[in-house]
Amino acid sequence: MYIDNAMKFFLFLRRDIPLPTLMNSIAHAIVGLAAQIGGGLERAEPLKYLNGDGGEHIVSRYPVIVLAVKNSGQIARLRRDLAPLVAEGSVFYNDFAREMIGASADDQIAKTRATPQDTLDYIGAVCFGPSDMLRDATKRFSLFTGMTSTEGGAHARA
Repeated sequence: MYIDNAMKFFLFLRRDIPLPTLMNSIAHAIVGLAAQIGGGLERAEPLKYLNGDGGEHIVSRYPVIVLAVKNSGQIARLRRDLAPLVAEGSVFYNDFAREMIGASADDQIAKTRATPQDTLDYIGAVCFGPSDMLRDATKRFSLFTGMTSTEGGAHARA
């Protein structure tokens, strides 16, 4: 068992979304999370690994746990559950919704702004914080183990 787990990153991925859309969405959510953390990114305790040729590889000291989500509602609930911890600055959280996919950034912003929060179609989310503070909000999810051939089908093509 990995022992450096006082803090954790969690990724929440919907199993019914095509893999390319899912990866794009979670990457955007991670970029947004990094922007939120900003100068506080040292809380992730970046480690520099050097390979045999001196090339650098920088990763977090803390685990990144990838969890499966059944639907948008689970991400909406996660967002609500973490809101108090986010407001106090103990936890960082970001998500990505289908409304954020479009022909341009302006189009995506307009679609998102026109959609009430309770009707956004969430695709993925990411959070970072103390493990003990995230335990209750994350314990109901199972590990993401990939997709079967029947999951992530044409339903969600963006």
